[in-house]
Amino acid sequence: MNHPPPRSYFLWCAAFFSTLLLGLYLFYILIMWGPALMGGSAYPVDPRGEPVGVDFANFYLASRLALSGEPAAVYDRARFDSYRTSFFPLQDREVFPWVYPPLFLLLMLPLALLPYLAALGVWQAVSLGLFLGTLRRLAPHPFTLLLALGFPATFINFFTAQNGFITVFLMGGGLLLLGSRPFLGGLLLGMLVYKPHLGVLVPVALLAGRGWRALLGAGASAAALALASLVVLGAETWQAYLSSIPSSVNLLDSSSLPWKLMPSVFAAARVAGADPALARLLHGAVMAGVAAAVVWTWSRRSSPYLRHSAFVLASLLFTPYLFFYDYVCLALPLAWLGWEGCQRGFGRGEKALLAIAWLSPLSMMPFQGVKLPGLICPLVLSALLVLTLLKSRREAPDPG
Repeated sequence: MNHPPPRSYFLWCAAFFSTLLLGLYLFYILIMWGPALMGGSAYPVDPRGEPVGVDFANFYLASRLALSGEPAAVYDRARFDSYRTSFFPLQDREVFPWVYPPLFLLLMLPLALLPYLAALGVWQAVSLGLFLGTLRRLAPHPFTLLLALGFPATFINFFTAQNGFITVFLMGGGLLLLGSRPFLGGLLLGMLVYKPHLGVLVPVALLAGRGWRALLGAGASAAALALASLVVLGAETWQAYLSSIPSSVNLLDSSSLPWKLMPSVFAAARVAGADPALARLLHGAVMAGVAAAVVWTWSRRSSPYLRHSAFVLASLLFTPYLFFYDYVCLALPLAWLGWEGCQRGFGRGEKALLAIAWLSPLSMMPFQGVKLPGLICPLVLSALLVLTLLKSRREAPDPG
């Protein structure tokens, strides 16, 4: 289906600003990565002393350590830190322990067979391509790719070489397929177990929506990945992972986490001065509320884009362990709500809210130095979720 070119002043302004930001991103990447890549090192570092593709470096080295015959060692912080230091000097940098389940380690193993820069290039190209392809599929607008590339969270995820693009592909692709190929959609959603804190609401949504085939697919892919990682990496790796969970949970009670780079309600409470107990209490209330919102939305006869948007927004609000690179998942509800607005018209205040949400990742850029970031992003997510619930209420009657 061919769509006419956009004539909205709002969209043209968004495209212009997106182009401007994209130019700034490319310039920043050039000055930060250019000298390092031209230096000829197999493991280049940028002017700050950080590895080029800083978070992918952890993925790569964990997989390389696993290939060397020590997969369980990635959960031994001292051993893994020592291994990382042999490739990239840690200097005074705070490096967090490996917290991913063995499932993700299994998925990353093939890249560890390549030299670091080749593996980084494949990772960036494939994950960015999946991200853009997913957004273009769910919002077939001429400006979709430009707005996606200019979205500040896209730059954050690309520069850190994180896995947010993969999460968007699994979430967005899985949700898109629920209507036509529910089992396949469930397979993709089930693979979110690689990042389990973002997939907790998958069974909640599918049960509320009576998506039995999708639920079967999600269970099948999760079980298959777990079994494959058990066979390839061994039971001791799973034992090491399970033993590391308490210390990973305790990170939330520490003062070492970069709260200003965590757009969760828990982090916002900590930034505002709350102690861990109060922050947990506040976040627990939010978890209950957003889970109820998913059940309510998915049990109604509302449009798929509203159910899907509510699921993604609720998933981001549900977890206390949300980092700035995970925020790229916000691209999904922005694309759904924006595309629907282009088709049917925007309600009062919707354009302003979408624009604020699109810009909100700027508050988590490394150059910020104020306390607002941890407070802005949860408010944006909450406002979008409320908008989605209101639209669902207006659109569909209560079931039964």
